[in-house]
Amino acid sequence: MWLKADLEVLARRVGRRDTRPLVAGKNPLDVLRAQALERYDLFAEADITVETGETAHNVAVDAIVKALAARAAADAP
Repeated sequence: MWLKADLEVLARRVGRRDTRPLVAGKNPLDVLRAQALERYDLFAEADITVETGETAHNVAVDAIVKALAARAAADAP
């Protein structure tokens, strides 16, 4: 499963704390752009992608549960 959000949203999220070693002392958006170039092709192979955006946690969790239920229903015999 890929929990996908715009890079700008992710940069704001990781920039709020200093507990992310990969972005410590760097521009979070620059780091995330470089990671996206390296990783997004692989992430795109995920069976399920949920766009999380700037939604509240409970909204994101609900979207994840719905996506998992839809996948389970599609896989059911």
